[in-house]
Amino acid sequence: MNPSPGKRFPFPFPGPALDESQTLPPLLWRSAGLQHTLQLVVIAPLGYRLRQGSKLLYRKPAFLIGTDPHTDIVTLLQGYVRRWDIEVNFREEKTLLGVGQAQVRHADSVEAVPALQVASYAMLLLSMARAHGGALPAPKWAATKRHAANPPSRPSIN
Repeated sequence: MNPSPGKRFPFPFPGPALDESQTLPPLLWRSAGLQHTLQLVVIAPLGYRLRQGSKLLYRKPAFLIGTDPHTDIVTLLQGYVRRWDIEVNFREEKTLLGVGQAQVRHADSVEAVPALQVASYAMLLLSMARAHGGALPAPKWAATKRHAANPPSRPSIN
C-alpha cells in the first residue's frame, strides 16, 4: 500500500484484533515532512486490577514511530528497550551526579567537568559489572514478577 498524504486511518486499525501489537501500513506524517515514509506500531495496553477480583482496567496504548517502514516489530521494540537504558543513564547522570550543574567559571572547566563526571560514572558502572561477573544486573524497572524469569539481556563487559 502506498502512503498518501492526508489519508486518515480509523483506530483501531481494521484487521485482526489488537492483542499485542499492530502495525499500520507505511504512512506520511505531516510534521515530519511528507518526503519521509514512516512506520507506526501500536502496542496494546496491559490489563491490571486495583485489587483481586476487581474490574480489569487498561492504560492507553503505546505508539512507536519508526523511520524505516520495512523494520520488523521485534527489531523496533529491541531498539526501543535498549534506548530506554540509555535514557535512564542520562537521567541518573543529571539528577544523581548533577551533570551540567557544576559551578565553575573558567571556560575550560565548563567543558571538562561534565566529561569528568560522565567518565567517573562510566568507571563506576564498569567496576560494578566486573563485580557481578561481567554483566550488569537487570534494571529495577525490568524486575517485575512477570519478567523475572527472563530478564532483559545486558551487554557483557568481557
